[in-house]
Amino acid sequence: MDIKYNTDGLEKLKKAFAGRSYVKVGVLSEGAARNNDYLLSRYNKFKNDESIPESIREGLLRTYQENPSNADVGASLEFGVVSKKVPARPWLMASVTSSIINIIKQDKKIIELMAKRGKQDDSLQIIGAIVEDKIQEAFETEGDGKWPGLSPITIKLKGSSAIGIDTAQLRKSVSSQVVSQ
Repeated sequence: MDIKYNTDGLEKLKKAFAGRSYVKVGVLSEGAARNNDYLLSRYNKFKNDESIPESIREGLLRTYQENPSNADVGASLEFGVVSKKVPARPWLMASVTSSIINIIKQDKKIIELMAKRGKQDDSLQIIGAIVEDKIQEAFETEGDGKWPGLSPITIKLKGSSAIGIDTAQLRKSVSSQVVSQ
């Protein structure tokens, strides 16, 4: 079954903002740094636990040593990691798409009016805030209940079945920024 969207409203917004400012949403440079010490503590806790495969225990230490950023963690969650058998759990693009659809349906008149009155950056800040809220909602609802659950080993390592919120660092790193041209 194909799903189709009428994007006429989006095209009007694009024309209203053409050649001017835009908004970035996601893990921006100021939110990229991450404290990965929890990985080392998990490794130390489970390094002798033979109920957890050695490859997974060693993977904790290897990931700690690689020191991934929030952007790296976000990409792994968004797209999955085939080599580690981690399924995709889209939190960014699904949220952006959903937000755009909501803006087209509900908020476009306000945003268009603000853009016409020279309040383009204010409009973009509102759009950024709407998308940020939708991203947080994705984490809270585990992708509206669509994300695959965690494996029993991952739940044991984390001590929780909550997806994408081990330390909440990724969630806290999400922001938006208006870029003026």
